[in-house]
Amino acid sequence: MPIGLLSNSDVWSDRHKAVALYFDQMALAVPAVWDENRIYQRQTAVRELADRQMLSVLKYRVEDHANAAAPIIEAVHRWPEEIRAAIEIVQWRPRTGLRATLDEHWFSEDLAGCLVDANLGYLKYETEPPFDPFLRTSARIAQIYNSRLAEIVASRLGFSLTGVDHGPFPGSAHWGPETVREVLTTGTFVGDVQLHESTGVAGLALVSIQAVLPGDLKAMTIRQVADFRARNRLALTTFQDFIERIVTSSALPEVLSSPSDARAVVLQLQNEYERSVAPALRSLERSLQKIGVGAVWRALSLNTAAPLLVAGGLNSILPDGALSQVIVSSAGLALAAGRLVYDARSERTEQALANPVGYLLALQREDWRDGFHRHQISGPLVDPS
Repeated sequence: MPIGLLSNSDVWSDRHKAVALYFDQMALAVPAVWDENRIYQRQTAVRELADRQMLSVLKYRVEDHANAAAPIIEAVHRWPEEIRAAIEIVQWRPRTGLRATLDEHWFSEDLAGCLVDANLGYLKYETEPPFDPFLRTSARIAQIYNSRLAEIVASRLGFSLTGVDHGPFPGSAHWGPETVREVLTTGTFVGDVQLHESTGVAGLALVSIQAVLPGDLKAMTIRQVADFRARNRLALTTFQDFIERIVTSSALPEVLSSPSDARAVVLQLQNEYERSVAPALRSLERSLQKIGVGAVWRALSLNTAAPLLVAGGLNSILPDGALSQVIVSSAGLALAAGRLVYDARSERTEQALANPVGYLLALQREDWRDGFHRHQISGPLVDPS
């Protein structure tokens, strides 16, 4: 299982939670001059993940920044008027598109000097010591630079990028100044993309996970993510193997390793999900409906809820608000709480337990609200007898 390289936006946008539901280990690259206070105290998610040994922090090299900036600088030097006509800074904002900020130490001095001289960006300074600069420029320039920086580091270390399914410019590490010029002046990209197969694995996995998660991940905590992974470890491993088999046996390796359109990569990932993953998930749901799982239970008292002894990815499949727990053993499937035992020893049940997308179904059925809000909304369950 490759290491997933988070972007800074993954951390701030809560997307790291979806990444943590798939990758066994993640990494975050930060500027070389950042100290532990800047890394861990100002980014609580980073500290939480590191404390649980789910994340390691590495430092960018000086040459990483220089390599990421090189084709941008060359494009501005070769086509200054054309690029300025599209995104020149006018009254502190780009002529077209959005403005973005590159924080201090995320960019090279050469890039800042080039953009300031061409009126494509300007420097601001922190109001407190050490008065570090930050660079404001066109969002297109910032996206190209950040995409290249992430891919350069991932390629050097053998990591998987976690943003191929949504990141603005996959494959940008291979761009020359001509492609940079095209993106800056037209806002679109139909150039060459070349990605490693492991990026396809990450992309398909995250497309699948995001398809079953709630749209807003703010309510989800790192503690819940870690707990869910622990409860569903066997199912996660099965799902990871399933995704790798799909990628290696599909057209994805050819699409990823050959020059291709960036949008084609994203479309291929989405199509592969609809072709290979979504049908398996629907099939599992139908199988469980046939054997009655999720349909036969009795309401329970909070005090009699059984301990969580779940394996195989079938925990969390009960309807929202049900605090019953599913216990899986060699004797079969028991819906255990008080006097209720549901026997499901059939071959169909065993097949459902081994389903490679059981992990996705568990994700889909999990109640990601914290215990306090779950209690307030659902109330305690009472045994009617």
